This record gives sequence, C-alpha cells and structure tokens, in this order.
Amino acid sequence: MKNLLYIDGCVSRENSRTEKLAQACLRRILASDDCRMETVVLEDAGLTALDGAMLKKRERWIGMGDFSDDYFRFAKTFAAADVVVFAVPYWDLAFPALFKVYLEHLAILNLTFRYTEDGHPVGLTRVRKVLYVTTAGGFIGRANFGFEYVKGLMQNLFGIADVRFVGAEGLDICGHDPRGILEAAIRTLQTKTFERRPAEKETGGPGYSVQKILQKSPPELQKGPSCGILRLKTLLKSGPLFWRMMNHENFRNP
Repeated sequence: MKNLLYIDGCVSRENSRTEKLAQACLRRILASDDCRMETVVLEDAGLTALDGAMLKKRERWIGMGDFSDDYFRFAKTFAAADVVVFAVPYWDLAFPALFKVYLEHLAILNLTFRYTEDGHPVGLTRVRKVLYVTTAGGFIGRANFGFEYVKGLMQNLFGIADVRFVGAEGLDICGHDPRGILEAAIRTLQTKTFERRPAEKETGGPGYSVQKILQKSPPELQKGPSCGILRLKTLLKSGPLFWRMMNHENFRNP
C-alpha cells in the first residue's frame, strides 16, 4: 500500500476552486492505486516562519541527529509518502506565503536529504511522484514561478524526478465560464493515470505534428481558419496566445 500525502494550502476554504481540482486529482489517484491518505491543512497546522531562535534550535537538533521534536513532524510525514499532492492557489505569480513556510519545514538535513562528499544533495525520502495543483483567475502562461520553484526544489534537493503540474486558468476573465473551465479540467483528469512514461515530453517540440498541437491546444484557442497550417500560423503570429497554448496543462502532461 502506498502512502498518499495531501497538502491543502487553499485559503478560501468554503469555495476554493483549487480544492475542487485537487479533490478530483485525489479521486483519480485513489481509484487507480491502493493508497493510505493523510491530509495536512496548512491553515490549521500551526506553522510558524523560521526565525533566528528556532534556527539555532533546529541546527542543534540536526547536529545531534535528534528529530524527536514536534517541529520535524512535517518533514517526517513528507519523507514517508510515496505520492504527494500540493494544492495551492496561484497568487502573485507564485503561491501564498504559508506554503513557503511549509516547504522550509521539509528541508531537513539528514532527514529528507543529505550532501555527498563533493557537496551535491541526495534525497532521502520515499516520494516518487509530486502533483502541484493550482487555479488562476488570469492566465499563467510562462509566469508559472510557483510551480517552477517547487519543481526545482523537489528535483534538485529531494531527488524526485516526477513532478507534474495540474491547473485551470482564466477563471476570472470577463466572458469566460469559470465553472465550465473547471469542470473541463476535472474531466481531463478522469482519463489520466499519472504514470510516468519513457521519454515523456512536457512541452511541444520535435515530434508534435501541426494537427496534434492544434488538437491539444486550449478550447478557447481552437478558433480561426479551418486549414491546420493557417490556424497554426495565426497562433504563431499572435505571440502571447501561442505561448499560452505551449504552456497549457495539456502540453505539460501530454
């Protein structure tokens, strides 16, 4: 049985769109894997930012190899998980500050990672897959700094290669149907297995035909001339629209 860790970093508790998308992810994972799930709600977790006094205590405990203090409970839970789902809204091009505080609680030397003799970090956790779930009122496009930071941290410090982005964007744009966009994203999740495939592509590139690119573009971008080549040229000329398409969730998880 796998350990599934769900980190709920949503802020609008009563009507969080990120929470709805994350719950769809969790249902998909639980339907395809035998998992034991643990949930951590960050607003209720009693997290505090690391200050000078706590930093000294933490360094002393780490130096003694003593991880018995309650401070290390987040790192221990994370280290014991096989699959982790982070759910955080897209705020100020990244995520809420409380989630950063949580991430700082994970980076514990000799508990979740260690250094080699030549100074390279090596992960010590069981985690093999991380899903980063978010929703945005506007368009994320190439400004996906929250996900890129988390991906870099997971891969470079903890050695977790499989880090995925799951998102729904454009929810607050005038004329858009936020419920429809969210429901479409949830329907897409129902067909995903989240299994990593060999040589998996995360963005468009060599091997992507014109028709495949157009078929995988967001619905609101599938407009224009009926000829595939002309439609692709239209998107290329549009600049921002093309980059929105190339950064769309379909391309990150083909």
